[in-house]
Amino acid sequence: MHWLRTRLRESALETALGIIVPFAAYLLAEELHASGVLSVVMAGFVLGSKDSTAGFATRLQAREVWKSLDTLLEAFVFAYMGLQCRFVFADLHVSWLFALQALTILLVVILVRPVWVFFTYGRKWVLARIGVPYRNRLPWQHLVVISWTGMRGVVTLAAAAGVPADVPGRDLIQALAFIVAVGTLLIQGPTLPWVIRRLKISNEAEQAEDAEAMRQARTVAAASAKDTVTAFYKSPPPGVSPALLDGLRRHYTAVAEARRSADAEMDEAGAPSLREMARTLRREILAAQREALTDAVARGDIDEGTARRELERLDYEEAAAAAAQP
Repeated sequence: MHWLRTRLRESALETALGIIVPFAAYLLAEELHASGVLSVVMAGFVLGSKDSTAGFATRLQAREVWKSLDTLLEAFVFAYMGLQCRFVFADLHVSWLFALQALTILLVVILVRPVWVFFTYGRKWVLARIGVPYRNRLPWQHLVVISWTGMRGVVTLAAAAGVPADVPGRDLIQALAFIVAVGTLLIQGPTLPWVIRRLKISNEAEQAEDAEAMRQARTVAAASAKDTVTAFYKSPPPGVSPALLDGLRRHYTAVAEARRSADAEMDEAGAPSLREMARTLRREILAAQREALTDAVARGDIDEGTARRELERLDYEEAAAAAAQP
């Protein structure tokens, strides 16, 4: 599939093939009496590791397509949970005993996670007290958030549905699993943002590490770009005049200097003022260009096909500008 993708050079077709890959990998593995699920996972690893060799248009398009598919699949999962509710409780006698069982299991599921999280990290705190260092020490506020993110969903229901039909209490198991899934989603899901806000979660050290990692990544990319430009100057294409090469050198020198000035100002002032102003100006320019093209089509000055191609080019420019944000 990777071999095909590098030779098609058609983003729509490449994205369509990417959607087919999981099904093809699963069916092929099943025919070979292997694990279809693991085959899909490995296919994702392989193609994901080679994603940088695909065209930029394919990456942009595939990213949005998979986001849409992810949303649709999640919507289907929750719709399926709701549709199954009637069948789960159809043959079950609901009583006070059942309600007490459901509430007890729901509370156990919610409480067992913080007990385990604090027990696990509590051992690390004890080790630190006696002089044994450990990495990735988390403050207690983070442990509370981790403890509160134990929502259950379709995996719980699938596990309950996998119980054989001849097992006693199968209907009760499925009903309790449904209540646990829906209960944790309705209790922990909506309250999680409130918990994070109340605890004022902020990790300045982690933010500094992320900023340093981003600077390091940009340094590596800039060094590679410099090497490529230097090699281009040393061996220019046939027929390129010295004046053109000199103009190209001045252009890249000015771009590099502007980036260094923006980075320096951001580091000194603590806010990316120059860079942010440049982005704001670029967004306003792109918005004005789109509006002008739309008005020109409405007046009949240019045809719609030409305007559509130009609008697509502007979209790619804005996508590139947005991707460059730290």
